[in-house]
Order: sequence, then structure tokens, then C-alpha cells
Amino acid sequence: IVLDGLVGAFLHKGHVFVRRRVMADDTPVLFSTDILPLSLFDNKRLEGIDFSQPIFDIAARHCHTEVTETVAHLHAVSGPAGIRRQLALRPEQALLQLEEICYSRLCKPVLCCQTYYTDFFDFAMVRKLL
Repeated sequence: IVLDGLVGAFLHKGHVFVRRRVMADDTPVLFSTDILPLSLFDNKRLEGIDFSQPIFDIAARHCHTEVTETVAHLHAVSGPAGIRRQLALRPEQALLQLEEICYSRLCKPVLCCQTYYTDFFDFAMVRKLL
């Protein structure tokens, strides 16, 4: 599984948006949008950052912020038309949407992630009962 070159980063209303599509061979299997507050970059020039790197690595290396926990919500969705096109989905094909808020060691929200997974993936959950 590799990034297919569809990686983009842009600024909007004080936030850095990083969008990427991931391929398995020639099949698009995942589309993600990661959002970081511009203030985390501490006036660093964004042009020199390789946004194809994992987003947690970018946060650690360029924002000096370690993500230590996330709160995630999982939904079955049809997905926005633009993302459906990017993932080359059939009309009847659903997506699994994972929405995460990521927190630093100081319990500060530092990253928002929204990822759409195709049916290429098979998920399993482990639940621990207390």
C-alpha cells in the first residue's frame, strides 16, 4: 500500500489541512484529511515540510507535539461525491468513516483526522470489559 501522489497541504482559517489518497497496487483504498492548528507550527515555513510523511511524525518533528491518545468515532457512510470519485467507488459501495480527535500528553486537542476506508479493509475490534 502506497501513497499515489495525491497528497496536498493547504491553509484555511488558521489550520493546515493535509489530504492524501492511498493505493493498493492500482486501486484507491483510503482517503484522509488531517487538520492541525497553524499555531502548532510556531511560524515555521510550511514549504519545507514533506506532508507525505505520517501525520503523527509531522506533528512530532515540526510541531514538537506528541500525540498520546485519540478519541475515535466509526460510521458507515456513503461519503461526499468528491471523495467517492477519488476512490473510484461503485454506486452501491459504502465507506467506513473514522473521525478522530487526537490529544497531546497535556490532554490538549492537537489534531483532527477524518479517514474514509473502502471495503478493501477488514476491521476487527477488541473490547476489554472492566
